[in-house]
Amino acid sequence: MESMPLVQKQEHVGVIRLFGLSAYFFATGLLLSTLALVTLALEARHLAPSHATLALPGLLSIAGVSQLACPLAGALSDRHRSKYGRRRPFIFWGTAVLSLSLATQWAARAGVFGESLALAIYGLAFFAAMVSLNFAYTAATSLVPDLVPPEQTGVANGVATLAQVAGSFFGFLFYFVVDDLDALYGLYVSSVLLASAATITAATGLERRKRLARAGADVLDNGDFTDRLRRRRGSWGGAAPGHKGGGASFIDTTTSTTATSTTSTPSSTTTTTTT
Repeated sequence: MESMPLVQKQEHVGVIRLFGLSAYFFATGLLLSTLALVTLALEARHLAPSHATLALPGLLSIAGVSQLACPLAGALSDRHRSKYGRRRPFIFWGTAVLSLSLATQWAARAGVFGESLALAIYGLAFFAAMVSLNFAYTAATSLVPDLVPPEQTGVANGVATLAQVAGSFFGFLFYFVVDDLDALYGLYVSSVLLASAATITAATGLERRKRLARAGADVLDNGDFTDRLRRRRGSWGGAAPGHKGGGASFIDTTTSTTATSTTSTPSSTTTTTTT
């Protein structure tokens, strides 16, 4: 009788891990809201004072075009296979490129590349930042259906939304309190690095737990261990070619051989004594 395949049920995910998975949404909420409403407007006026009305729509257009990277990021991460999972490499490398691009944007506004190249380099760095952010963000969004059981999907999405709103609020509060655009760039880089570390750590623990649960389900699904061992012992004691009536187990054959040897020993001794 074949064993029925077992249905693997995902374990409940704790609140702390749900917030860990949603940490990246805090950073994206902080970054995108303040970029669109504060940073880009100030940078357009700073980098192109005589053409600020054209520079700002140009930067916003770059942000819009970069959204086209999301379907590609989703398709690539769906097909990706590595020992680090499907999503974590995209979050890691996306965050690395994003941090480098944000640092380049800050250097451009600080005049490191000169006034003539400042706006062009800032625009290229901004495009790289938005594309890498969309790659990391898409992978982070996919962690919920991958690692959270269906009955907790609503709660997980609610926690992610809460984290994004909290990040947006904190970003505006930070700028209006500090009133320093250079400090805001520092907040951008530190927030995405810390948030990616929290999200990757939470995803690593949940993926390890999921692998262990899958391995245990596979062992149970292969049938009862005792039945498989009994069948294997029967195959060890199969009949030899040309021998009829085989089928006794290996242990039974050994026991019968030992009994025969023990019985024959007294007979031999008795015959010798009579002679």
